[in-house]
Amino acid sequence: MARRPTLTPVERELMELLWECSPASAREVFDRLPADRKGSVQAVRTILERLLAKGMVERRNAHGVWVFTPRKKREDVVWEEGSGFLERCFGGRAEFGAAYFIENAEMAPEELLRLKQLLEDRLREVEIPRTKLPRLKQFLEERLREAESDN
Repeated sequence: MARRPTLTPVERELMELLWECSPASAREVFDRLPADRKGSVQAVRTILERLLAKGMVERRNAHGVWVFTPRKKREDVVWEEGSGFLERCFGGRAEFGAAYFIENAEMAPEELLRLKQLLEDRLREVEIPRTKLPRLKQFLEERLREAESDN
């Protein structure tokens, strides 16, 4: 299976800027970086060239200046990166990944309620009988009760 290119944190930051405002030259991307994150225009250009080599952006000459445009939508990249993470860390098992984050992340009761609602919506989509609810739904309900009792 062909390995999907993964993004480094700085590549992801530049992709975010391009998703917000493209096409953009290396100088325009550089100018949009927060002051505490600026290196040099040449460093930005190098990273954009890496993104080009990975197939993440395309470039064209606009009046003598290379401008870059994302080749993929943000949601597609998030899906690919998330799928790769799930595969690497949890053997592709979404249940294990979700349970890990629910057990280990600090979540407000509203966040747990939102996760519970997402799970219930998904269960309705796949038409799983309520008698066969996955352990994850039960786990979410337990965490929600715990969070409510702590408040």
